[in-house]
Amino acid sequence: METWYVPANPVILGQGPKGAEPVTIVADVGTGDVQIQFMDQAEGWFTPTADEYTIAADDVFILDRSNCPPVRILASGDAVFQVWGVDPTYFEAAS
Repeated sequence: METWYVPANPVILGQGPKGAEPVTIVADVGTGDVQIQFMDQAEGWFTPTADEYTIAADDVFILDRSNCPPVRILASGDAVFQVWGVDPTYFEAAS
């Protein structure tokens, strides 16, 4: 069973190489949400305005990782999430 990540433990996925397999994010949002953020030019994080990058209801999200910049996944409130199908080379739990 994969780890359930809580708001105190966001996950950072390194840059996705060409041909990388997609990853699956399973969200149990409770009263919070799960945000999928991308690294910007200044190496900060932003959540795109498109609704699919903020998971506000219990759901499963498939994230295409091929040719993708670094991604941070974080929960708010009492939301939790799992990340499936990640090559450990491109995965690290943020501190």
